[in-house]
Amino acid sequence: MGVQAVLAPIEPAPAGNGLAMRTAQFVDAAREAFEVVVAVVPAAGRAPGPDPRPRLDRVTLVQVGPPDEHRPGLTELVSDARWRERFRRSLPFPALAGAAPPSMAPIVSRALERAGVGPGTPLHVVRSYLGPLGIAVAERLGSSSCTLDLDDDDEELARDVGDLDQADAYHRLVAIFAPAYSRVCAASPLEAVAIGDRHGLEVTVVPNAVVVPPAVERSPVDPPDLLFVGNLSYAPNVDAALTLVTGVLPAVRRATGRAVTATIVGSFDPAGPLAGLAGADGVGLLGYVADLAPLYARASAAVVPLRWGSGTSIKLLEAFAHRVPVVATPVAARGLAVVDRIHLLVAEQPSELAERVVELVAHPEYGRDLAEEARTLVERRYSRSAVAPIIGAFLAERT
Repeated sequence: MGVQAVLAPIEPAPAGNGLAMRTAQFVDAAREAFEVVVAVVPAAGRAPGPDPRPRLDRVTLVQVGPPDEHRPGLTELVSDARWRERFRRSLPFPALAGAAPPSMAPIVSRALERAGVGPGTPLHVVRSYLGPLGIAVAERLGSSSCTLDLDDDDEELARDVGDLDQADAYHRLVAIFAPAYSRVCAASPLEAVAIGDRHGLEVTVVPNAVVVPPAVERSPVDPPDLLFVGNLSYAPNVDAALTLVTGVLPAVRRATGRAVTATIVGSFDPAGPLAGLAGADGVGLLGYVADLAPLYARASAAVVPLRWGSGTSIKLLEAFAHRVPVVATPVAARGLAVVDRIHLLVAEQPSELAERVVELVAHPEYGRDLAEEARTLVERRYSRSAVAPIIGAFLAERT
């Protein structure tokens, strides 16, 4: 059995943070054919959850902290004419890329080598901002193949929030470094096309995927509970949680005359904008929850009022897998093969989202029908077992 090296900005995890879950889906697929060594350079922070975490079979995890001194690596790179030209055309890097610069390559390579990664080992890199570091590591290893998972369209997300400097930085980074990879992928078909057209790249679609529980017992509570799950350090999710509590929930209560509640799950900053929700009437702000199954079981609906964002929503797929009816904005459903009023209910404004929730509360049998169709869709297209062959094919080709 060969070895597959992975360079990731967060530790793979089966639940919790969406990026940690996507990283885990690649690692899970790769370990069917390879011994996997994952080097984590924590540019995206730490995956929430218990510590120590359970380890996957045939996966070695290597933590590479920010170095105190990596000037020797920088000196090595700038002595190479190719890298001088790359730096000239791509700097300044986006902030996250600056937290994991290519000058870390000697440190990362040595850590991988100590874990059993030999010359020629293929390398898979997670997220655009690790792109420069990934190329530097692959060159040191002499990797037979180097693949890049962009996951999201970071440039477009930065433009959506008005951070034009970061958007321009991501544009330069992808333009210069993505073509150096053997293959490039993204989660959303729409974003794969957009990135490909923007940079003249072939971008493969590798969908987000979730573990589908074999059996789901639903017992929605009364009065109804509206569930939102997401990484609450991600600005679009913070905005969505606030929209649920301040816009959707009050409108549902007025329309139904019932004490409808909202449950919000995900790691958050105790001093941040969501802190005030902890004392709101009928609102549960739970932080990280290891096992979401009981919360999905009691929820009347999962409400996903995203107004902006990128990629595709793993948490929306997770709600589908647990047979929870979903009400979402077009942004939340974007990039998924879903149809309004077949798999979920779609609306734009908080008042419209509230109307869709009221419809589900009044007609629970309709919600069950939607949830069954959505569960079938996930099993066929977005389960780990359905997507694993796509990942296997993406990683398998050698240059």
